[in-house]
Amino acid sequence: MSARPTVCPASRPDLAAYDLLALQLPGGKDSSLTPWAFMQDTAAAGLTGRVSSYHATLGPLE
Repeated sequence: MSARPTVCPASRPDLAAYDLLALQLPGGKDSSLTPWAFMQDTAAAGLTGRVSSYHATLGPLE
């Protein structure tokens, strides 16, 4: 059985192919590093206007 094709067959996604770049903030120990690295990549591609971030909470379970 062959593997299913991926959305991004390259090692890094082509950020310009997306209208919205949504970053979920993890809320853990890497909460500051993840957005920083993501914004470095989007700034290099000139796409910072497409970025939106959010924190998906599990409510009382979190």
